[in-house]
Amino acid sequence: MTVKPSASCCGTLSLESAIYEDSGYTCYTFEDIAADAGIAILSAGKKNSKRKDQSYEAWLKDHYRKHIDTTFSQITNLMPKALHAVTPKGFFIKALLFVMAFQFSQLF
Repeated sequence: MTVKPSASCCGTLSLESAIYEDSGYTCYTFEDIAADAGIAILSAGKKNSKRKDQSYEAWLKDHYRKHIDTTFSQITNLMPKALHAVTPKGFFIKALLFVMAFQFSQLF
């Protein structure tokens, strides 16, 4: 079940944090665990969702998801089709450098 790895990330977040998720990652068990820890999991609801959103909540989730999707798209446009790294640490360093390059490109 995907709850265990995801629940471990909540330890680094502060109380009253919000995580915006895509509708593909909906897990009501994880949402309940995070809510008990004081963290809001805001996932875009599907049409057949058991927990329906108010119209303003759906709009807010859509609004923030568009910003996140656009940012990831811009970062991946800077990257080559493949990153060659021998170790996981090397891959992390290369990915981090592309994120930093994106941040610098936004400054100028």
